[in-house]
Amino acid sequence: MLNTYCIEIKQAESDSSEELYTDKQYAQIISSFANALREVLIAHKIQGLVVRDLIKTEGKVQWKNGQKIGLDQLPSVIKDCLAGKCTCRLSAENFFAHAEEDHTLFIGTQLSLHSVQHIVDPFGLTISPFKYSYFTRESDYEFKTHHPILYKFVVMLGMLALFVPMIGYLVIASVFVPESNAWMLLGLVGSFVVGVGLFNFVAIIMKQYLGLRLSVLTLTTGLALMAFSIWLQM
Repeated sequence: MLNTYCIEIKQAESDSSEELYTDKQYAQIISSFANALREVLIAHKIQGLVVRDLIKTEGKVQWKNGQKIGLDQLPSVIKDCLAGKCTCRLSAENFFAHAEEDHTLFIGTQLSLHSVQHIVDPFGLTISPFKYSYFTRESDYEFKTHHPILYKFVVMLGMLALFVPMIGYLVIASVFVPESNAWMLLGLVGSFVVGVGLFNFVAIIMKQYLGLRLSVLTLTTGLALMAFSIWLQM
């Protein structure tokens, strides 16, 4: 697993209101992030990054998904991200980075907190450990970066885990109860709960397993609801 850090401008060099930044201060923020990121990449012996998950939000930008960028292009990418023109991830082997509009830079690296802190401190930046919550856009990014093809199969497997129980319930219910009624909704809810439990097992692949208790609770509850629904309809 990569260590994920949040890098920000030191309070003394920033203001809580973006509108109060002068052009010079804003240029300094971009320069600080770009220079710090460049030094971290040099420490990794990385000469370039690949643009991933690009979303254009305002105006035109020159970046494209899959595009390779050099270290000299970092200021331009960071500027567009901080300005809210786009969001994207910059990835390489055992590394990723992305800048947010709220003037923060997130990186995933094998370097220790002390090592990165030593790199970014001269640029007027602070660093703190950051842990993504489960099932957000960020939480599975490391897996997606390292296994882009396998990631697609895992997503497909997760969708099957969610919806196959519902399809299976409808098939079983149609056999025992030819005429549909309102109690089928209870069974559909139960089948979806079962799907959540199965999806939790799929999440093990991406190291996002939420525990055996959740799996047992969702599977037993969902199966009970499905059985109860069919019994009420017979």
